Amino acid sequence: MSIEVHSVVTGPFQENSYLIIDPHSRNGVCVDPGDESQLISNMIKDNDCTPVAIINTHAHLDHIGAVEELKNEYSIPFYLNENEKMVLDSYEVTCQMFQMPVKSTPTVDRWISNESDLEFEGLTFKVMFTPGHTPGGTTFIIENHVFVGDTLFRGSVGRTDLPGGNWGVLEESLMRMIEEIPSNHIVHSGHGPETSLEKERQENPFLIPLEKQLNSEL
Repeated sequence: MSIEVHSVVTGPFQENSYLIIDPHSRNGVCVDPGDESQLISNMIKDNDCTPVAIINTHAHLDHIGAVEELKNEYSIPFYLNENEKMVLDSYEVTCQMFQMPVKSTPTVDRWISNESDLEFEGLTFKVMFTPGHTPGGTTFIIENHVFVGDTLFRGSVGRTDLPGGNWGVLEESLMRMIEEIPSNHIVHSGHGPETSLEKERQENPFLIPLEKQLNSEL
């Protein structure tokens, strides 16, 4: 099977909201539906998709703004790392801080507590905990596609100056990604264009020193 990956840029933070589809059943999983639920619903309908779940890499306001509306529209469950509870609980306050419309805090149907695979009617995601940007940052891997949220961007990495961020922890997560994720896999970030670990190991100023450190330890 070769999955379909669709995306739409949503909200004032220009966040990438993803839809992963099994081409045979047309079942789909939403990843980080950040805002403008109607745009995401249009993407679902345009691709003749039946959504079966929502999974989130983390719970910052620009990644969860459309979750509750999609949950209600399609009657599907929402999955989130259990260490994101603090971030999720601060959603409404954070919206006020950034002068964003305050929506209802999404209800989590299943807290992810370990790295067991997530299986959704033909779609199986490997789970990798990649904290640092937030305490419960999570990366999802399916086939050769890697959904990293705000852990890694083309040419940059996630900020760690918001509550729950930790640069040392993020470095450890990035080191693990370099070691364990095939370098030619397609990396889909929460913002900006897609990339790969191979490209970032060569060009990303945050990953180059980590690459050198790993090589020196061999």
